[in-house]
Amino acid sequence: MQGEKVKEINNYVTKGDIIISGTITLPDNTQKPTSAKGQVFGEVWYTVTVEYPFIYREETATGKTKTVYSLNFLNHKWSLFNFEKFTTYKANSKILLKNNWLPISLTKEKQYELNVIDEFYTEEEAIAKAISKAEEKLKGQNDRIKEIKKVTILEKNSDASKIKLKLFISVIEEIGEKQSFTEESINNNSDTNN
Repeated sequence: MQGEKVKEINNYVTKGDIIISGTITLPDNTQKPTSAKGQVFGEVWYTVTVEYPFIYREETATGKTKTVYSLNFLNHKWSLFNFEKFTTYKANSKILLKNNWLPISLTKEKQYELNVIDEFYTEEEAIAKAISKAEEKLKGQNDRIKEIKKVTILEKNSDASKIKLKLFISVIEEIGEKQSFTEESINNNSDTNN
């Protein structure tokens, strides 16, 4: 640290408080400007609301695609020349031929293979996943957070499909902000203090 420490460890501070000053007060109460450097970490509190489902489904495309021609008759579908079938896929269909009197058609499908993950959670598992999601979201929004210190559940509501939590999260965060100053601003500040 370089500069004059204004606040002590474990003091409460609010936004805008000066913690390390670039102004050193000499024994005769005159002030001398100097540079101030240091990192200031504090415990910061957040309240976060998060929801998480009991049934989680994730679909990701594998990148494999193929074109399949199908013959459709009375809600039945027969794929033509489809030797390698995708187990799960999404498809875009286009009707090539259709008979107006008979329920028969020929379609062309562009199939996109999917990798599907289905997970079913107990209430405890859903709570753990929701807390993890809240922590990740908080860290993603604020890169100054160095550590999650404590998570407390304030409220818990659930229905058949999801759980909703209101969380109190205590974090260790870099709270210092850099400020520049000039000799004139120091003189003005000392004039207002006298």
